[in-house]
Amino acid sequence: MSKIVDLKSKKAVDPKKQNSKLKWSYRLSTIGLCGSLIFNSCRVFFTSAGWESSLKMSDELKVPDFLGLYAVPIGSILASIIILSNKRQTLRTFAYAWTLFYFVLELMLVINVRHTVLILWSINNLLTWAGAYYWNLKRIAKNLSTKANNA
Repeated sequence: MSKIVDLKSKKAVDPKKQNSKLKWSYRLSTIGLCGSLIFNSCRVFFTSAGWESSLKMSDELKVPDFLGLYAVPIGSILASIIILSNKRQTLRTFAYAWTLFYFVLELMLVINVRHTVLILWSINNLLTWAGAYYWNLKRIAKNLSTKANNA
């Protein structure tokens, strides 16, 4: 069995361990991201505080209420389903982009409200998104290099 030499540390790295680390990092960060999206959507649909905060954000953005009450939560659930699927990479990239837009917009609105816990939650969402997107790109690069080596 061949060993891969990591150029930074000059140590031999077992390809199976490296592959396993990549899979688990990708899975955990993606589950965290999708869990956060689904939690935010369920909070809007099933709690009065979520409903009221969604209405407040819609009013601050000067957009129709149905966008904050229905379109954004349903879009979040659809984005999490697309991100969890492995079929269409381009569609997944758009889902990641929509999610980033949503989280940045949420952070900007929460900063205006100056609620510390919500600011920390929004920053956590952005960091989770960054991890999930990073490990997704690593996984894609690994798959492409494997396909290129096999061809």
